[in-house]
Amino acid sequence: ARFEQKEIKKVHDVVKGFLEGLTSSTFDATLFLTWTTRWTPKFDEAALKATHPELYQRYVSEETKLSGTFTPATRRDLNLSLPDPLRESLDLQRIRVEAAGQHPSEEQVREIHFHYLQHLALLGDAGWREDRAATTIKTLIGDHLGIDQVAKWTRSMKTAEKFDAGTFKQEHPDVAAAFTTVTENRVPSVADMRSYAIAR
Repeated sequence: ARFEQKEIKKVHDVVKGFLEGLTSSTFDATLFLTWTTRWTPKFDEAALKATHPELYQRYVSEETKLSGTFTPATRRDLNLSLPDPLRESLDLQRIRVEAAGQHPSEEQVREIHFHYLQHLALLGDAGWREDRAATTIKTLIGDHLGIDQVAKWTRSMKTAEKFDAGTFKQEHPDVAAAFTTVTENRVPSVADMRSYAIAR
């Protein structure tokens, strides 16, 4: 399931790049992809610590929690391959994008977007199957370190210092604002549903 997700995401990246490059004036490109402006705040905790160490330390506490790494066997270890229908579908999608070129028709874009949505559904299904399999394997591993040629699961208790940024910002909003920068980004988003008809 993880391998399927990886291969689907590769094709999705190709499709996203294709849709982001749409500049046609003959049809409405926003049917397939839109751009949104987002402002992302970033709090500079390191700068605060260096400038106001005593104030910073008042909001630091130690936190102990279970930390672990779950590592399934790799594709190479398991000799995995894609199911033929999925492999063929992804190959055809690559061909569609290549054939569409830099000046695609609306029909070509609709076809590519239609199959993008189909692959999106398969991606969600593969993610669900991976989560279910991981939960089952962890149950089988129990208190052990793993199952040979299946997965490893290392766990240990770790203690680390944690800065309570939420409380600090509430109690010292002016200081927090002085150490916060806002970045503006234009973010593309592929439409996750069809608002148009397509001939099948």
